[in-house]
Amino acid sequence: MYVYGGRYMAIVGHSNDMYEYNFDTPNGETATVSMVNQTNKGPSCAFCGAVMIDDSHMMILSHQFANAWANSTESKTVVRPYLFDFVSLTWTEKEVPAYNRTDESAFYMRAKHGTVLGTDGMIYVIGGTNFYEDSTPLTTSYFYDPVLNYYDTIKNNEFEYKAIGPSALNLPGGNIGSVFGRKKTDGFNLYNSMMILNTKTKTWMRKQALSSSSAADITLLEQDYNEGAAVQLIPNTSYAAFFGARLRIVSNRFQ
Repeated sequence: MYVYGGRYMAIVGHSNDMYEYNFDTPNGETATVSMVNQTNKGPSCAFCGAVMIDDSHMMILSHQFANAWANSTESKTVVRPYLFDFVSLTWTEKEVPAYNRTDESAFYMRAKHGTVLGTDGMIYVIGGTNFYEDSTPLTTSYFYDPVLNYYDTIKNNEFEYKAIGPSALNLPGGNIGSVFGRKKTDGFNLYNSMMILNTKTKTWMRKQALSSSSAADITLLEQDYNEGAAVQLIPNTSYAAFFGARLRIVSNRFQ
């Protein structure tokens, strides 16, 4: 497992260090951790939203100005793709993708968002806040096409979906679900519903109720303050596991 970037606790600043956690210990010893000796450094960032685009390459959408401030010129910079090769330990900075200029602010750096590599090969960036302001939820999500090097926004379809710290995941059938997260400083998205993103039309298409599992030891979520929970669809099932953020349970079923 690799951990990249992050924000320092003791000082104002962001990191571009990478750490490797090795759980493959021969005799069941404690996992080891070491710093990766990167051939060149990638961008400093927090909430980098990394996705594995194949077995040996990781991509993040970021830029070099994480340590700028809210009203600076640098804070109004469109993010670009950075690709890390785990074989050569090398970062490659890509060109800024093409995009519709009227939507430019949607592609500025974000914090507390969800990032998912869809089964269609697109990278989806969902919810969050402006990286430098970090309190008001954004109402526009977007996707990146790594083949055409192109950004475009997700059509809200009158939902105006917004969430700080949502949990986003691929669903069976190819769509993307987004659950939990804050809507504002003191309000939360409902714990018993999930927004569905149609990856073919790139449109939020409906809010789906979450049902309880029939298993006796699993009940429907009863908390509505779940922000920043990690989520993973369990392969070959219709179940997802959630971890962290004061969840009462760790699993729910998606119909």
